Amino acid sequence: MQPTPSVFGACLGSASLLSGVTIAAKLETRYRNHQPAMFERLLVALGLTLLFLACGGRAASPANTPSTAPDSSQAQPSAVVAAGRIEDYTSGEPKQFVREKFWLARVGDDLVLALSDRDPHPGFAGDQCRIVWRPDAVIDARYGWFRGKCSGSMFNVNGRIVSGPSGHSMDRYAVTVSDGAIAVDTRQVLEESIDDPLNYSPPHPSTPRLADDAAVYLSLGDSLQYGCCGDPLRSAHPIFARFLSERLNRPVEWVTLAGNDTTSEFIGSQLEVAVAALERYRREGRPVVAITLSIGGNDLLALKPICRGRGSPECIDKFAQILERYRQEIDLIYRRLEQVKDPQTPIFQLNVYDAYDCGRVADKVSASAVGVQLFNNGPAAAAERHGAKLIDVNAAFRGKACEYLIDVDPTYRGHAVIAELYRTAYEALPAESVEPFVRQ
Repeated sequence: MQPTPSVFGACLGSASLLSGVTIAAKLETRYRNHQPAMFERLLVALGLTLLFLACGGRAASPANTPSTAPDSSQAQPSAVVAAGRIEDYTSGEPKQFVREKFWLARVGDDLVLALSDRDPHPGFAGDQCRIVWRPDAVIDARYGWFRGKCSGSMFNVNGRIVSGPSGHSMDRYAVTVSDGAIAVDTRQVLEESIDDPLNYSPPHPSTPRLADDAAVYLSLGDSLQYGCCGDPLRSAHPIFARFLSERLNRPVEWVTLAGNDTTSEFIGSQLEVAVAALERYRREGRPVVAITLSIGGNDLLALKPICRGRGSPECIDKFAQILERYRQEIDLIYRRLEQVKDPQTPIFQLNVYDAYDCGRVADKVSASAVGVQLFNNGPAAAAERHGAKLIDVNAAFRGKACEYLIDVDPTYRGHAVIAELYRTAYEALPAESVEPFVRQ
């Protein structure tokens, strides 16, 4: 998706800018004179929060605006919905019944599916996280996919999940077609699913079984690290694994434990799974040749229900809590990994990119640009403190958001750029981080 200038302007319109001015003034009054370091950290939250508050956490675009079936736009919710006639629908072009909260998709000549627009992920079941149809999305040369607005999960036109954290396919309602007239019973959720020849691997829920002689490249953190939101096997990580195999003259397998975690959630679950995996690999004598980490962006979602576009004291305090907690938690993550990993295993930490910088003049000084720039001081400082390598995705994506991203997630082209950043950073490593893993 490519956000247009007019849509971008709508996201950062007068109401949001006034809210931003209000918040900035309160931040300055409260913190600048007495706590300058805290003032800078809070400006980070201001920039990024304006983005979430103004755009609802996602950029709006014509492609993200669901179409509405003509006879449902004014309808009241009903258990059995008269959905028009089958000839009103074109195969592969779903229409949304907004009030009834489902998509109707014609598949082939005479098969009609009614798919709930509720995201199956339990953490993203609210109305603001509905599943949308993306006719411009491309996976494996196929156009047109459903996408969870908040989870980033991708589903094919049949509602089958192909990637992302949602766990299972879209719920499907009972449909009857009588003399061409379609009726959908929203009281009846079907158990069986429609199969499709596309079968992409979902993110690994646990460490996979590996070949006896394989080394490991481990990716940890948020959705970027499991290859959201197309085919994970075409993301930056398997590309990097293939490079490592060639560079080290040995098979290297990509293992991802990533999810849609906040930093706190990562510590509560994913971190200990990673620690256990690293301990097991060391016992087995299996080298872990690289670790990539991206975490922290999802922490800011906690601001939305509190701030609601207003610079209240509660909102400002929440900014401070999130930023201070991140600083503490990222150090805890590093210390825990350092306790169990091979001292020679390099860690590459990614920073945050500005998902709205498409190269327009105003993009360079937007709230999101300023916020991202300041926020990235955190990952940079953590990487320096712990001897990790910073992957500056923000610099590589600057001015290219409309080319490298769909919504806020990288396209295959964006993933190729990240893979090249990995390769360049690895080539710059000192010999002691590479040579111990080379098979002679």
